[in-house]
Amino acid sequence: VSNWNACILVGNCSFEDMKIAAGATFAATTYGCLAGKGVKGMAGPSAYMGLAIGVTAGALLAYQNSAGRLMGFKENPDEVAKFTRMKRPYLD
Repeated sequence: VSNWNACILVGNCSFEDMKIAAGATFAATTYGCLAGKGVKGMAGPSAYMGLAIGVTAGALLAYQNSAGRLMGFKENPDEVAKFTRMKRPYLD
């Protein structure tokens, strides 16, 4: 693909990429909540900050994995099988 844009990369995100994004969000939110429990009134704001960091990190990881597969730096057997032409014996 010579014309890269965000729509192509986001459209190429797989279910595995979404699981990575959700896991990063969950982990960062949990860490933020636990980190703020020691100080009164800080668990909520700390959890929200962890949520923002987790969503950002998850989205960037999914974006990076999608771009890596499109550029050929990562394995992509599902996309290869999806977009490979079927072999036609009458053309060979």
